[in-house]
Amino acid sequence: VIAGEGVLGQLQDFLDGVAENLQILLGLAGEGQALPVHFLADPLDVDRVVAQTLEVADGVEHQGDGLAVVPGQCLGGQADQEGAEAVLVEVDVVLHLDDLLSRRFVIVNQKAHGFAQGLPGGAEVVELLEAINRVRTDAALTEQYTRALGELLAGQMYAANVISDIDWYLDHHTEELLMKASLAELSNEELVTKIAKLEFTAFDQVKNEGGRAYCQNDWPTFSVMRKSQYLLWNRDMLMQYYYDFNREFSMGHNLITEKYGRMMESTAPERFKELEIYFPELTEEQKRIIEQIVAIQMNMMESFAAEHPNVAHNARRLHTYEDNPEDTSYETYLRGEISTYSDKMLQLYGQFVVGCIQNGVNIAQATIENTAKLYGYADIEELEKREL
Repeated sequence: VIAGEGVLGQLQDFLDGVAENLQILLGLAGEGQALPVHFLADPLDVDRVVAQTLEVADGVEHQGDGLAVVPGQCLGGQADQEGAEAVLVEVDVVLHLDDLLSRRFVIVNQKAHGFAQGLPGGAEVVELLEAINRVRTDAALTEQYTRALGELLAGQMYAANVISDIDWYLDHHTEELLMKASLAELSNEELVTKIAKLEFTAFDQVKNEGGRAYCQNDWPTFSVMRKSQYLLWNRDMLMQYYYDFNREFSMGHNLITEKYGRMMESTAPERFKELEIYFPELTEEQKRIIEQIVAIQMNMMESFAAEHPNVAHNARRLHTYEDNPEDTSYETYLRGEISTYSDKMLQLYGQFVVGCIQNGVNIAQATIENTAKLYGYADIEELEKREL
């Protein structure tokens, strides 16, 4: 697997940029002093994580003072046996990834890797690398430790919201990593627009049983409604949702179609029974989480409606029990939408909802506040007056 020159170039620029700091660190290490740990305050740099992961995914083994690619014992991808000796890298190729995920300054000298054992997460990485070196003549043990290293790194990337599952075979994550790296330079606002445009493309292809709906031709309204929601989301959520939606859409699975189909469980139960076989089956755990989220957001929406009755009156009905074939409630729409989320997206969304509760943010009010501003109103209070 070869990362694009731009990604690797940015990684090199980063390493060059911190060279002075690293010389200080290595000097202290050589004098036997404790290695200072500097944590980076900026968000996780997806580009650099991608570049480092792709390098690790080629598979590595100790060889002298460094590591060499080993065909058949890789964390992902295949290596060229004849060129293996030319693909020597420092021990800290793996430590770089661990450091980047922990958002520390990267250690770039193999002599310093021993000090990594005293850093968060570093000891286990070093231990597994050394274990692979000790047992490299035993294929079964090499595979066991290599798998353990892959599981450790995948777990770290999953926890950092870089990948969607914890498959230890890192090459399986290449598509997702490259996709997210391509989004890394976009601002949150640009990501929001990109998501809305992708969704509208999918919405355009939804086959409505009653014929094409007028709203399928109304990009301005669709854009405002979707952006109002996504402008509340954090960067991890935006990148994950775009990746999920794009992946499914490219495989012929339209999440907008699925969303509206799932709503029919309430609005058209008999028809839903015919369609549900085409939708991914939800586990009991997923259903439980979804219902908890729906209950929380319904409380928020009810609170908002009580304070802004005019705006609420001109929006959807609130409750599922108010559904009919022509009118879908807020509750049913919300349930249908989050039922299309991947496991990782559902986790991120659940964390987002909890965070809103902790920070006193009413998601319904904040979303409609965005709607008001996108339509040119000063705030939601002005919209409330106009809705009289």
